[in-house]
Amino acid sequence: MRARGRRLLSILGVAVGALVLLLAVLYAARNLEHAPLDDAARRGAPGSFVRLAEGVTHYELTGADSARTVVLLSGMSVPYYLWDPTRDALTAAGYRVLRYDYYGRGLSDRPDVEYDLNTYDQQLSGLLDTLKIRGPIDLAGVSMGGVVAADFANRHPARVHSLTLVDPGFAVVPRAPFPLSVPGLGEYAMTMLAPVLAKGQSDDFLHPERYPDWVPRYRQQMRYYGFRRALLRTMRGDAMRPSADAFTTLRGSSVPILLVWGREDHTVPFARSAGVRQAFPRPAQSGARSIMSVSNKEFGRLVEYGDRSRRGGIRNASGQSVIKWPDQSECRQAARGLVTCVRALRRQIQSTFIYSHSK
Repeated sequence: MRARGRRLLSILGVAVGALVLLLAVLYAARNLEHAPLDDAARRGAPGSFVRLAEGVTHYELTGADSARTVVLLSGMSVPYYLWDPTRDALTAAGYRVLRYDYYGRGLSDRPDVEYDLNTYDQQLSGLLDTLKIRGPIDLAGVSMGGVVAADFANRHPARVHSLTLVDPGFAVVPRAPFPLSVPGLGEYAMTMLAPVLAKGQSDDFLHPERYPDWVPRYRQQMRYYGFRRALLRTMRGDAMRPSADAFTTLRGSSVPILLVWGREDHTVPFARSAGVRQAFPRPAQSGARSIMSVSNKEFGRLVEYGDRSRRGGIRNASGQSVIKWPDQSECRQAARGLVTCVRALRRQIQSTFIYSHSK
């Protein structure tokens, strides 16, 4: 009996050792993080770099210093290049445009922090202060960036002139799923999932063949230590946990809000828009629309983010008015409505804010 017991223990030990070895080999094969993110890695990169409280932030600021400033916030994992077409349109329209990589993404540092809404608020606040952007900004965010934008406007309503939410990710991840929620196991699982995360970017495009360089470009940020940790802690944190109605200060503020949602978005489904509209109630105006919803055909890329001149509005590449903005007195009257300053949404929408992309 003793000899049989020893054999069973020996077999079990070999099996456990083989399993550990297999897991280690899989980890090594799937681990894409092999380099530190330092000055050498950033050399020659576009944009600028500034050291903030938690580390270096990669950003780009274009346009005249005297122009009205628009700040663009990306989704959970894509760097600021997501907004390339929008940046081009905005600067061409005379705006000053600021966009940046969140900590843990792109070429920004990967600090050992919580990656919660406090972290993202401190990064944006610190960046604005460092760049001496004092006046109210027009703030736009997509997916998780919509939550970060709403949180910033909720905390600092005096610093926000208007808020644009594109398929905002409110309550998308109320809690980290198993096994990501388990310490140790979650870190291993993220390593296994990382290559899939990159390849899965294409699933968010209606026509992925039009963006053949998207996945290789996305994978560049994954080579630097700390990328997986940033995403995992973001999912474990509160950045995509709160519902829209949690932002009570914003709910009662006069900050104009424009909500843009793709009807065929599978990552943040259009059905969620109803809850966002309810969270930010506004009194109805004659002819006003509570949401700008667009189909995949319409959800191309932003060609022009509004020329808010006396004629106002958002115009497409042909110069046709896509959205008509009321005058300032009407905006003030509508300040408690969900989509303020939106007077009409014409049928001939040909393009809108961003090309379909991964969150």
